[in-house]
Amino acid sequence: PSVSIAGMPGVVSTDFGVFNRSQSSYIGLSGLPYSRVVKPCVPGGLPSPRRRCSLRCGVIHRVGMKPVMAASAVAPVAVPYLDCNGTTPVYDEVRAAMLPCLDASGFGNPSSGHVYGANAKRKVDNARSQVASLLECDANDVVFTSCGTEADTHAIWGAAFRAKGAFHVDVPHVVATTAEHPAVIETLKMYEQLGILKYTLAPVTNEGNADPATVAECITTSTCLVTCMHANNEVGALTDIAAVSQACRQRAEEMKLPEGQLLIHTDAAQSVGKVPVSVKAMGVDMLTVVGHKFGAPKGIAALVVVGDELHEGPKRLVPLLSGGSQERG
Repeated sequence: PSVSIAGMPGVVSTDFGVFNRSQSSYIGLSGLPYSRVVKPCVPGGLPSPRRRCSLRCGVIHRVGMKPVMAASAVAPVAVPYLDCNGTTPVYDEVRAAMLPCLDASGFGNPSSGHVYGANAKRKVDNARSQVASLLECDANDVVFTSCGTEADTHAIWGAAFRAKGAFHVDVPHVVATTAEHPAVIETLKMYEQLGILKYTLAPVTNEGNADPATVAECITTSTCLVTCMHANNEVGALTDIAAVSQACRQRAEEMKLPEGQLLIHTDAAQSVGKVPVSVKAMGVDMLTVVGHKFGAPKGIAALVVVGDELHEGPKRLVPLLSGGSQERG
Protein backbone atom coordinates (compact mmCIF):
# COMPACT_ATOMS: atom_id res chain seq x y z
CA PRO A 1 0.00 0.00 0.00
CA SER A 2 1.08 3.58 -0.66
CA VAL A 3 0.17 6.97 0.77
CA SER A 4 0.81 10.36 -0.82
CA ILE A 5 2.91 12.71 1.28
CA ALA A 6 1.31 16.12 1.86
CA GLY A 7 3.18 19.02 0.32
CA MET A 8 5.40 16.74 -1.76
CA PRO A 9 3.66 16.15 -5.12
CA GLY A 10 4.74 13.01 -6.92
CA VAL A 11 6.14 11.49 -3.72
CA VAL A 12 4.49 8.51 -2.11
CA SER A 13 5.27 6.45 0.99
CA THR A 14 5.12 2.66 0.75
CA ASP A 15 5.66 -0.21 3.16
CA PHE A 16 9.22 -0.35 1.88
CA GLY A 17 10.15 3.32 1.79
CA VAL A 18 9.60 6.47 -0.29
CA PHE A 19 9.39 6.69 -4.07
CA ASN A 20 9.76 9.99 -5.94
CA ARG A 21 8.19 9.70 -9.37
CA SER A 22 9.62 12.96 -10.69
CA GLN A 23 13.22 12.06 -9.75
CA SER A 24 12.82 8.34 -10.43
CA SER A 25 14.49 7.77 -7.09
CA TYR A 26 13.68 5.41 -4.27
CA ILE A 27 14.53 5.65 -0.58
CA GLY A 28 14.52 2.38 1.33
CA LEU A 29 13.93 1.89 5.03
CA SER A 30 17.57 2.69 5.72
CA GLY A 31 17.20 6.15 4.19
CA LEU A 32 19.60 5.25 1.36
CA PRO A 33 18.55 6.64 -2.05
CA TYR A 34 18.22 4.23 -4.97
CA SER A 35 17.97 4.95 -8.70
CA ARG A 36 16.28 2.92 -11.41
CA VAL A 37 18.66 1.12 -13.76
CA VAL A 38 16.08 -1.24 -15.29
CA LYS A 39 12.31 -1.09 -15.30
CA PRO A 40 11.55 -1.68 -11.62
CA CYS A 41 8.08 -0.15 -11.60
CA VAL A 42 4.53 -1.10 -12.32
CA PRO A 43 2.01 1.34 -13.83
CA GLY A 44 1.61 4.14 -11.35
CA GLY A 45 5.33 4.45 -10.70
CA LEU A 46 5.78 2.27 -7.57
CA PRO A 47 8.40 -0.48 -7.16
CA SER A 48 7.08 -3.73 -8.54
CA PRO A 49 5.88 -6.20 -5.89
CA ARG A 50 6.78 -8.99 -8.29
CA ARG A 51 10.47 -8.21 -8.12
CA ARG A 52 12.50 -9.98 -5.46
CA CYS A 53 13.47 -8.03 -2.40
CA SER A 54 15.01 -8.94 0.93
CA LEU A 55 14.58 -7.08 4.18
CA ARG A 56 17.49 -7.40 6.60
CA CYS A 57 18.56 -5.06 9.35
CA GLY A 58 16.04 -2.41 8.28
CA VAL A 59 17.51 -2.03 4.76
CA ILE A 60 15.65 -2.92 1.58
CA HIS A 61 17.54 -4.27 -1.43
CA ARG A 62 15.70 -4.53 -4.76
CA VAL A 63 16.81 -6.26 -7.93
CA GLY A 64 17.41 -3.65 -10.61
CA MET A 65 18.18 -0.85 -8.21
CA LYS A 66 21.56 0.39 -7.04
CA PRO A 67 22.76 2.95 -4.49
CA VAL A 68 23.39 6.42 -5.89
CA MET A 69 25.86 8.94 -4.54
CA ALA A 70 23.67 12.03 -4.86
CA ALA A 71 21.52 12.82 -1.85
CA SER A 72 17.79 12.82 -2.49
CA ALA A 73 15.57 15.73 -1.56
CA VAL A 74 13.10 13.27 -0.04
CA ALA A 75 13.36 12.87 3.72
CA PRO A 76 13.77 9.22 4.83
CA VAL A 77 10.86 7.55 6.53
CA ALA A 78 11.16 7.22 10.31
CA VAL A 79 11.01 3.51 11.20
CA PRO A 80 11.53 1.60 14.45
CA TYR A 81 15.04 0.23 14.95
CA LEU A 82 14.84 -3.52 15.58
CA ASP A 83 18.42 -4.70 15.00
CA CYS A 84 20.20 -4.34 18.33
CA ASN A 85 21.88 -7.69 17.71
CA GLY A 86 23.61 -5.96 14.81
CA THR A 87 24.53 -2.84 16.74
CA THR A 88 23.10 -0.36 19.22
CA PRO A 89 23.01 3.43 19.37
CA VAL A 90 25.67 5.01 21.56
CA TYR A 91 24.15 5.51 24.99
CA ASP A 92 24.04 9.05 26.40
CA GLU A 93 26.15 7.99 29.39
CA VAL A 94 28.81 6.59 27.07
CA ARG A 95 28.89 9.73 24.97
CA ALA A 96 29.25 11.89 28.08
CA ALA A 97 32.13 9.73 29.35
CA MET A 98 33.92 9.85 25.98
CA LEU A 99 33.72 13.56 25.21
CA PRO A 100 36.42 14.59 27.73
CA CYS A 101 38.78 12.13 26.03
CA LEU A 102 38.43 14.04 22.77
CA ASP A 103 39.17 17.54 24.04
CA ALA A 104 42.47 19.32 24.50
CA SER A 105 43.19 17.78 27.90
CA GLY A 106 42.21 14.18 27.23
CA PHE A 107 43.73 13.24 23.89
CA GLY A 108 47.09 11.98 25.19
CA ASN A 109 48.74 8.63 24.52
CA PRO A 110 48.28 6.41 27.60
CA SER A 111 51.79 5.03 27.05
CA SER A 112 53.45 8.45 27.25
CA GLY A 113 55.23 9.51 30.44
CA HIS A 114 54.03 13.12 30.54
CA VAL A 115 50.92 14.59 32.12
CA TYR A 116 48.79 14.16 29.01
CA GLY A 117 49.67 10.46 28.87
CA ALA A 118 49.07 9.99 32.58
CA ASN A 119 45.63 11.56 32.30
CA ALA A 120 44.72 9.28 29.40
CA LYS A 121 46.07 6.22 31.22
CA ARG A 122 43.85 6.92 34.20
CA LYS A 123 40.83 6.92 31.92
CA VAL A 124 41.86 3.65 30.25
CA ASP A 125 42.50 2.03 33.63
CA ASN A 126 39.09 3.20 34.84
CA ALA A 127 37.41 1.75 31.74
CA ARG A 128 39.27 -1.54 32.27
CA SER A 129 38.03 -1.70 35.86
CA GLN A 130 34.46 -0.99 34.77
CA VAL A 131 34.56 -3.84 32.23
CA ALA A 132 36.03 -6.15 34.87
CA SER A 133 33.26 -5.23 37.31
CA LEU A 134 30.62 -5.96 34.68
CA LEU A 135 32.09 -9.36 33.80
CA GLU A 136 33.23 -10.38 37.30
CA CYS A 137 36.90 -10.77 36.47
CA ASP A 138 40.20 -9.14 37.38
CA ALA A 139 40.92 -5.80 35.72
CA ASN A 140 44.40 -7.00 34.70
CA ASP A 141 42.74 -9.74 32.65
CA VAL A 142 40.89 -7.30 30.34
CA VAL A 143 42.74 -6.90 27.02
CA PHE A 144 41.18 -4.22 24.83
CA THR A 145 40.85 -4.93 21.10
CA SER A 146 39.35 -3.13 18.13
CA CYS A 147 36.47 -5.55 17.54
CA GLY A 148 35.02 -8.97 18.32
CA THR A 149 36.69 -10.57 15.32
CA GLU A 150 40.09 -9.46 16.59
CA ALA A 151 39.32 -10.80 20.06
CA ASP A 152 38.15 -14.18 18.72
CA THR A 153 41.15 -14.40 16.39
CA HIS A 154 43.49 -13.52 19.25
CA ALA A 155 42.04 -16.37 21.31
CA ILE A 156 42.49 -18.90 18.48
CA TRP A 157 45.92 -17.72 17.36
CA GLY A 158 47.21 -17.35 20.90
CA ALA A 159 46.03 -20.78 22.00
CA ALA A 160 47.42 -22.53 18.91
CA PHE A 161 50.90 -21.05 19.13
CA ARG A 162 50.92 -21.46 22.90
CA ALA A 163 50.30 -25.19 22.37
CA LYS A 164 53.08 -25.37 19.80
CA GLY A 165 55.59 -23.65 22.05
CA ALA A 166 54.71 -24.59 25.63
CA PHE A 167 53.24 -28.05 25.03
CA HIS A 168 55.12 -29.10 21.87
CA VAL A 169 51.96 -29.90 19.90
CA ASP A 170 52.95 -29.99 16.23
CA VAL A 171 49.45 -29.36 14.84
CA PRO A 172 47.13 -28.05 17.56
CA HIS A 173 43.46 -28.99 17.44
CA VAL A 174 40.53 -26.64 18.14
CA VAL A 175 36.94 -27.60 18.92
CA ALA A 176 34.12 -25.21 18.03
CA THR A 177 30.43 -25.63 17.17
CA THR A 178 28.56 -25.40 13.89
CA ALA A 179 26.68 -22.36 15.23
CA GLU A 180 29.72 -20.16 15.84
CA HIS A 181 30.03 -16.67 14.38
CA PRO A 182 32.04 -16.39 11.13
CA ALA A 183 34.70 -14.60 13.17
CA VAL A 184 35.50 -18.02 14.61
CA ILE A 185 34.65 -20.44 11.80
CA GLU A 186 36.27 -18.49 8.96
CA THR A 187 39.40 -17.96 11.05
CA LEU A 188 39.62 -21.69 11.75
CA LYS A 189 39.21 -22.45 8.04
CA MET A 190 41.99 -20.06 7.10
CA TYR A 191 44.39 -21.31 9.78
CA GLU A 192 43.77 -24.92 8.78
CA GLN A 193 44.54 -24.05 5.16
CA LEU A 194 47.77 -22.43 6.33
CA GLY A 195 48.70 -25.57 8.27
CA ILE A 196 48.58 -23.80 11.63
CA LEU A 197 45.92 -26.04 13.20
CA LYS A 198 43.11 -28.52 12.65
CA TYR A 199 39.59 -28.12 13.93
CA THR A 200 36.33 -29.97 14.58
CA LEU A 201 32.85 -28.44 14.58
CA ALA A 202 30.49 -30.06 17.07
CA PRO A 203 26.81 -30.10 16.05
CA VAL A 204 24.31 -28.12 18.10
CA THR A 205 20.85 -29.11 19.33
CA ASN A 206 17.60 -28.40 17.50
CA GLU A 207 17.27 -25.30 19.69
CA GLY A 208 20.63 -24.00 18.46
CA ASN A 209 22.69 -24.34 21.64
CA ALA A 210 25.66 -26.57 22.33
CA ASP A 211 25.40 -29.86 24.20
CA PRO A 212 28.28 -30.09 26.70
CA ALA A 213 28.83 -33.85 26.23
CA THR A 214 28.85 -33.55 22.44
CA VAL A 215 31.43 -30.77 22.56
CA ALA A 216 33.62 -32.67 25.04
CA GLU A 217 33.61 -35.81 22.89
CA CYS A 218 35.40 -33.87 20.14
CA ILE A 219 38.49 -33.28 22.29
CA THR A 220 41.65 -35.13 21.23
CA THR A 221 45.14 -35.38 22.72
CA SER A 222 46.21 -32.38 20.62
CA THR A 223 43.27 -30.13 21.49
CA CYS A 224 44.41 -26.76 22.76
CA LEU A 225 41.16 -24.80 22.67
CA VAL A 226 37.40 -25.22 22.92
CA THR A 227 35.51 -22.14 21.75
CA CYS A 228 31.74 -22.00 22.17
CA MET A 229 29.55 -18.91 21.84
CA HIS A 230 27.30 -17.95 24.73
CA ALA A 231 24.34 -16.43 22.84
CA ASN A 232 23.80 -17.14 19.16
CA ASN A 233 23.63 -14.00 17.02
CA GLU A 234 20.96 -15.39 14.67
CA VAL A 235 18.46 -17.28 16.83
CA GLY A 236 19.38 -16.08 20.32
CA ALA A 237 19.94 -19.55 21.75
CA LEU A 238 21.82 -19.48 25.07
CA THR A 239 24.38 -22.18 25.84
CA ASP A 240 25.28 -23.18 29.40
CA ILE A 241 28.96 -22.30 29.13
CA ALA A 242 29.70 -23.40 32.71
CA ALA A 243 28.45 -26.89 31.85
CA VAL A 244 30.49 -26.95 28.63
CA SER A 245 33.60 -25.86 30.53
CA GLN A 246 33.10 -28.51 33.22
CA ALA A 247 32.50 -31.30 30.69
CA CYS A 248 35.56 -30.35 28.64
CA ARG A 249 37.89 -30.13 31.64
CA GLN A 250 36.67 -33.50 32.86
CA ARG A 251 37.31 -34.97 29.42
CA ALA A 252 40.82 -33.47 29.40
CA GLU A 253 41.57 -35.15 32.74
CA GLU A 254 40.28 -38.50 31.51
CA MET A 255 42.50 -38.24 28.43
CA LYS A 256 45.44 -37.17 30.61
CA LEU A 257 46.13 -34.00 28.67
CA PRO A 258 49.02 -31.99 30.13
CA GLU A 259 47.77 -29.60 32.78
CA GLY A 260 46.94 -26.25 31.26
CA GLN A 261 47.05 -27.38 27.61
CA LEU A 262 43.29 -27.05 27.11
CA LEU A 263 41.82 -23.55 27.17
CA ILE A 264 38.12 -22.67 27.11
CA HIS A 265 36.89 -19.57 25.24
CA THR A 266 33.41 -18.15 24.80
CA ASP A 267 32.23 -15.42 22.46
CA ALA A 268 29.80 -13.46 24.63
CA ALA A 269 29.32 -10.59 22.17
CA GLN A 270 25.56 -11.08 22.01
CA SER A 271 24.91 -11.74 25.69
CA VAL A 272 26.85 -9.11 27.65
CA GLY A 273 24.52 -6.28 28.59
CA LYS A 274 21.44 -8.43 27.98
CA VAL A 275 21.83 -11.29 30.45
CA PRO A 276 24.19 -11.65 33.44
CA VAL A 277 27.66 -12.74 32.34
CA SER A 278 30.29 -13.85 34.85
CA VAL A 279 33.72 -15.04 33.78
CA LYS A 280 34.20 -16.76 37.13
CA ALA A 281 30.84 -18.53 37.05
CA MET A 282 31.39 -19.71 33.48
CA GLY A 283 34.77 -21.19 34.33
CA VAL A 284 36.36 -20.03 31.09
CA ASP A 285 39.93 -18.98 30.35
CA MET A 286 38.94 -16.39 27.74
CA LEU A 287 35.84 -14.38 26.89
CA THR A 288 35.05 -11.98 24.05
CA VAL A 289 32.97 -8.86 24.70
CA VAL A 290 32.00 -6.28 22.06
CA GLY A 291 31.14 -2.70 23.00
CA HIS A 292 28.84 -1.64 20.19
CA LYS A 293 26.43 -4.47 21.01
CA PHE A 294 25.38 -2.65 24.19
CA GLY A 295 25.76 1.08 23.85
CA ALA A 296 29.43 1.77 23.07
CA PRO A 297 30.71 3.06 19.72
CA LYS A 298 32.10 0.77 17.05
CA GLY A 299 35.80 0.00 17.28
CA ILE A 300 36.10 -1.16 20.88
CA ALA A 301 35.96 -4.69 22.28
CA ALA A 302 37.95 -6.84 24.68
CA LEU A 303 39.30 -10.32 25.19
CA VAL A 304 39.30 -11.35 28.83
CA VAL A 305 42.35 -13.57 29.43
CA VAL A 306 42.17 -15.12 32.90
CA GLY A 307 45.21 -15.58 35.12
CA ASP A 308 48.82 -14.42 35.29
CA GLU A 309 50.06 -17.63 33.65
CA LEU A 310 48.34 -16.66 30.40
CA HIS A 311 49.86 -13.18 30.49
CA GLU A 312 53.46 -13.87 31.47
CA GLY A 313 55.94 -16.72 31.23
CA PRO A 314 56.36 -19.73 28.94
CA LYS A 315 52.64 -20.61 28.98
CA ARG A 316 51.40 -17.15 28.09
CA LEU A 317 48.80 -16.66 25.38
CA VAL A 318 50.83 -15.72 22.31
CA PRO A 319 49.91 -12.16 21.21
CA LEU A 320 48.13 -11.73 17.90
CA LEU A 321 49.98 -8.47 17.23
CA SER A 322 53.62 -7.81 18.06
CA GLY A 323 55.49 -4.54 18.35
CA GLY A 324 54.11 -2.10 20.85
CA SER A 325 53.60 -3.15 24.44
CA GLN A 326 50.04 -1.81 24.67
CA GLU A 327 47.51 -4.38 25.86
CA ARG A 328 50.42 -6.78 26.58
CA GLY A 329 51.24 -7.15 22.90
